[in-house]
Amino acid sequence: MNSQKRVGILIRDERTNEGLRMSGALTLCDDYVEVFLFGHELEVSEEVAIHLDTLEMCEIPIFASFNDDRVQELSLTELSKRLLTYDTIITF
Repeated sequence: MNSQKRVGILIRDERTNEGLRMSGALTLCDDYVEVFLFGHELEVSEEVAIHLDTLEMCEIPIFASFNDDRVQELSLTELSKRLLTYDTIITF
C-alpha cells in the first residue's frame, strides 16, 4: 500500500522564503510535493536562492502564475484543476 501523500504548497506575497523552506522539508516525509507561486513576482534573496536550488535538486516542481526562468508557468485555471488532485494543501 502506498502511503505517499500528494501535497500542494501555495505561496503568496511576502512568505516566499518560508514556503520554499517548508516545501523542501516535506520531502523528508517521503510525500510528493508541488509548489505554486502566485500573486507576485519572484524576488530572489540569498535564502530564497538556496531553497530554489534545494527544490531543484529534490526534483520538486515549482509552478507560477507569471513567467520566470526558474519556474514553470501555469495559469490559474490549470492551478485550480491541479488543486483537486492533492491530499493536502498548505498555504503561505
